[in-house]
Amino acid sequence: MDKNKYLDILKNIKLRPDKVKIKERVEVILNEEEKHKNKIESLREIFTQSPSFSDLPIGLLKDMQILRTAVIAEYDAANLYEQMAEQSSDDNVAKVLRDIANEEKQHIGEFEFLLEHIDPQHESNENEGEDEAKKLTGLDEPLGVED
Repeated sequence: MDKNKYLDILKNIKLRPDKVKIKERVEVILNEEEKHKNKIESLREIFTQSPSFSDLPIGLLKDMQILRTAVIAEYDAANLYEQMAEQSSDDNVAKVLRDIANEEKQHIGEFEFLLEHIDPQHESNENEGEDEAKKLTGLDEPLGVED
């Protein structure tokens, strides 16, 4: 039986209609989570099939790929939790989801720190990208950074 037919039956017999709304919300969240998993799997496949770009040892290249994949996963997780917080009808649930999203962003910093130490080009590439973005946008420092 497909999901819509099941939900229609529950609505028609008025069996705990409050549960029907919860189930619909859960389905939306689960669908988002499935999309998230599919993105991660696609990215993981790309990273593991990428040709090496230098003479670095295979183990080090794998670690760099793992860390980059982890950064992407953390960004996706942070986005997912923020979206879930926006959908939540309970302020406490939203508060906890936002806190977890912020923890995911902290994980990004941890992975970036490791990347800067094992990828000889990471920091210089990142700095070049920041300089280019500053030139293109006219922005100087990110929000929250004071001189």
